[in-house]
Amino acid sequence: MADSRKDGLKRNDVTLKHLTLSRSSIFFPIVAQSAIKEPLATELHVHRTLYTDNVALLEDGSIWHIEFQSENDSEMPWRMYQYKALLLMHHRRIDGTFPRIWQRVYYTGNGALTMPTEFRQPGTGVKFEVVDLKGQFNNGQDLISSRSPLDRILGLLCMPLPKNSASGREYLRAWQTVANSLLREPPSGQTDARTLFEFAAQIRGVDVNTIRGWPKMPITADLNQTIIAKQIYEQGIEVGNERGYLRGLTDSVVDAFQENSGNLKPHQIEHLMEFDAGELMMLGRLAHKGQTFTKAIEHVKAARTNNAGPGQTR
Repeated sequence: MADSRKDGLKRNDVTLKHLTLSRSSIFFPIVAQSAIKEPLATELHVHRTLYTDNVALLEDGSIWHIEFQSENDSEMPWRMYQYKALLLMHHRRIDGTFPRIWQRVYYTGNGALTMPTEFRQPGTGVKFEVVDLKGQFNNGQDLISSRSPLDRILGLLCMPLPKNSASGREYLRAWQTVANSLLREPPSGQTDARTLFEFAAQIRGVDVNTIRGWPKMPITADLNQTIIAKQIYEQGIEVGNERGYLRGLTDSVVDAFQENSGNLKPHQIEHLMEFDAGELMMLGRLAHKGQTFTKAIEHVKAARTNNAGPGQTR
């Protein structure tokens, strides 16, 4: 009985959809108080996974969402808007209500903080906090005195950058003190702590070779407790950044084509993987101009052939 009722409701929805969105219908223009230029795709296809840095459910039922950002990103408000929408969707309560979402971005870079703190569009938007990590937690001292080695490392990142030679010496003494404390930790906990210490030093431009007694570390652990070679990590991060950039461009191209001509098929999306960054940007421009997927692909491949010199292959 329940299934037949559900089928009936679905049939009703489909019927109304076709009645109101046909080109001859006056329903939508009356509701929107504007003529329809063209019907758009009704399928909202989510084709990628977004990863947050830190999310926690608090005792009061609210959710804290924290991101760490090493550079000023003008797109951060848009990203935070997407994160908030997805958090509300994933953590909707059984009774249909939503938890309150608190959002904060910690800026970990060495330059001045200039990131915007809100995304606004008519009828919607998001506002969040952006906080410079430098200077937090009593200039890091509250964390440096912690019993947790990871707190102590985070405390170093919270210290203000030195402004003169005197504060520079004090700054390096703090790094030396924390390094000494890490080397006194039990061997089982040293690997991750030492790795994170080196990563933190890279963020702040501190040369670990100037830390007295700091051992050479041909092998360290990454943040997921996996043992990796440092050389592989450094090479891999470059490859990962490049792949991440290409994935972002690919997603933008897919969005552009789907906005104009509906969902792409899986094999079409897979086809985009063979193009480099410049070609993906060209495809995006062609999509925004209304060119079909097939024609745009042909155009970019023709440009690739024309740009290749004698004897060059791709």
